[in-house]
Order: sequence, then structure tokens, then C-alpha cells
Amino acid sequence: MSIQNFDIKMTHTDDYDFLAKGFDKVIENFDLTINDETFEFLTEAKEAAKEQDIRNAAPHCINICGSDFTILPYGGKGYLFFIQNEYFKIAISNPRVRWGINVDYSAVGLWTMGIQELRKQVIDLLEKITTGIPEHNEYCRVSRIDVAFDILSEAFSGEMKPSIADNIVAISGVKTRKNYKTRALEQSDIDISDCGVGSRLETLTIGSLDRLQVQIYNKSLEIVQSSGKTWFYDIYKIAKPDINFAENRHVWRVEFRFCSKFLRERNIDTVEDFLMLEADVLEEAMITRRLSVPSETDKNRARWAFHPLWSLIYTVKGIGHILPVGRILTFERRQELIENLNKQIAGCIRTSAVLARGSFDVGQVKHIYLSAARIVRKDPDQEKKVLKVLSRYRFIDSVAA
Repeated sequence: MSIQNFDIKMTHTDDYDFLAKGFDKVIENFDLTINDETFEFLTEAKEAAKEQDIRNAAPHCINICGSDFTILPYGGKGYLFFIQNEYFKIAISNPRVRWGINVDYSAVGLWTMGIQELRKQVIDLLEKITTGIPEHNEYCRVSRIDVAFDILSEAFSGEMKPSIADNIVAISGVKTRKNYKTRALEQSDIDISDCGVGSRLETLTIGSLDRLQVQIYNKSLEIVQSSGKTWFYDIYKIAKPDINFAENRHVWRVEFRFCSKFLRERNIDTVEDFLMLEADVLEEAMITRRLSVPSETDKNRARWAFHPLWSLIYTVKGIGHILPVGRILTFERRQELIENLNKQIAGCIRTSAVLARGSFDVGQVKHIYLSAARIVRKDPDQEKKVLKVLSRYRFIDSVAA
């Protein structure tokens, strides 16, 4: 099937409303070397995280160059350190390894601040913690970019049945997978590969993550049952202010996941390269992995018209991503920070109790706690320090849980 000669036939209806388009995941690799000072700091912080939690499961709060992160008490997949905040996760390998820094930008950062602002933050940080950033731009390359389109359609909710997979038209070798993952099924003995609640699909996946994958899934249910990303409701209300998205269950996401092999074959090495060619690669993705309307008179599937969902996305594929709606810190992140800080407080009290008596004494814990509370109450710089904390976490209440 030649993409250049493909005759695109559209099918439009009024049952589909465009809500938003945005990057949902971006992963970059950097050919940079962590400096000695940062390497030593991260090594000590990682050891502190291990001591803090004997199961090596809890992250440890740290501050790097004025920014708050958590560091995980373990490495993995060739990386020695994992540090992260709400907006991105940085994996750092041995300084002797080339391309040893990996940055995974989160959905909340991409949707609320935008890729340019996030990348600026990351590069500013890397400039401080590495041995230096070269003047040429060949020190970074993108390995994955996910572009998501969120569509409101009650009509499509009625179409999302197992039989819809028969309407997928794809190039040779591309497989389609149906997924009925729901809470009700996961808690039962039903074989989720064969059945679905009310014969409805929740997820339809076309292709694999080694090159290009397209996934269609119910974003409304994903927010409620899994991710808890209720801040998306504020984004959707920009397009549809009169709809209560907390109760609506008809937001569908079509997500195009462009992976390393696909990007390299098209000479897309950087985020800037992708932005220049975005409309073209989206068109290729939509043609080579598409949802169609079957024709009763034409058995040639390659000539079937685009489904209304595909037609709408094809129409808006060239528009820019939504404007960032402002930096936020989610309720879940607030709880995580509080839990981690409480664990650090407990660790400090334990250490102080052991140093005071040479062994752990429960009675000493209360004494240390009261002593610490007294220090806080009588601190002459209390007001100044409170304002500093409020400034650091000024975005924490900008979105409801």
C-alpha cells in the first residue's frame, strides 16, 4: 500500500467532539557525563534511601540545585540512580557509559506546562549536574513520543465492541489486540481475553511498541479506575464548559506512540525534528494503522473510508498542542511527599534515640519528639521559613483531588 497514492475518504458525523491534543509521554537520551560532586551526592542519598526503608521500596526526598526530587533506593536496567519529581524522571548510569542519562517526561508536566518549558527545566538542571553541555545539538536524541487525541463521543461508546477490530486496516505484520481490562473482570474468574462487560471493549491496540503503536481506550474510565488524573477535566472544559466530565464516561483517547526504530527510519533524532514533521508522521500513522467503515460493495479493504473517529482526528492533526494550563501538583503527589517526609522524620528520631542511649529506647523517642517540637515553636525565623515552604509548594492546591 503506497501512502503517497492513498485516496483518503472521510466519514464525518456530528456525534464526535474534539476535546484536546497533546504530548502524553516523551523520552529523551543524553550523551552527557554526571560530574563527580553530583555522583557522590546521589550515592550518599541512595544509601540514605536504603537505610530509610528496609524493604528498599520507599523513595527519599532530596534537593538538587534548588529543586525537590525523590531518589529511589535502587537502580536497574543499567542505571545507578533514579530521581524524579512530578514532571519528569531522570535515570543516570555509570559516568563512563555514553548516552547514560535518560529523561522520561510525565503526562502531567507535558499537558500542563508543555514540552518546551519542561525541556528547558531539564537542560538547565543537566547543565549544573554534568561536566558540561556541548554547543552542538547532537548530545540528545528522542526515543519515544506519544501524541494523544481526546474525543467525546457517546456514539463511539456504543460501537466499542469486539467486532470493531474487524474494521481495522493495517499494513502487513501489524497485529491488533483487544483488551477488556475492567475492575469487575479482574476480580472475577472470567477469562478477560475472551469476554467483556456487556460485550464492550475498553482498549483496542494496533501495532507494537518496537516501532509504532496506536491505542484506543476509554479515557474516562482510565481516570476513574486507574490513573486518578482528574486534572484532565479542567482541560476538557476548555472545549466543553457545560459538561460534567467527572460523571461523563464517553471520553475516548486515540494515542499514537512513536518509538525509536520508527523515528530513526524517518531521520527524526530530536523533539524539534518531530515537531517539524508531526503532521506528516501522524498522517502516515493514521493511514497505515486505521479504523475504517466497511464497504458492502467494495471488498478491497485498502479503499474503505476512514471511520468518523479517524476522520475527526485527521482533520485536527495539524493543529498545535493545547496551550499549557499551568503548573500543578496533584493530590496524590501531596500525599506521597507527606509520607516520605514522615518517614525521614521517623528515621532521624530513631537515629537520635540510638545515639543518645547506645541502643534503641522507646521512652527516648517521646523525649526527642517533644524537644524537636519545642525547637520549632521557639525558632526566631519561623515566619520566614514557613513562607519559604509555602513558596516551594505553591502549586500543591491548584487542582482538586
